[in-house]
Amino acid sequence: RDLAAKRLRDATLVAPFAGTVAAKRTEIGALVTPGAPAFVLVDLGEVRVKVSVAESDVGALRAGQSARVDLPALG
Repeated sequence: RDLAAKRLRDATLVAPFAGTVAAKRTEIGALVTPGAPAFVLVDLGEVRVKVSVAESDVGALRAGQSARVDLPALG
């Protein structure tokens, strides 16, 4: 029983923060060495994007205004 618990602890990956997996750097069944990144995590709590706005639309924008940004490539 103790051996099974130790093996489970040794096989458990713990993220350093709550986030979204942006990239996977390992495959199922692969050996992961301690300290090597298995995943790339990102915090999507606040995201800043730089966009171009048509001159005819600039008048409708206000500083601090929220916006919805759709990125079809990300699904």
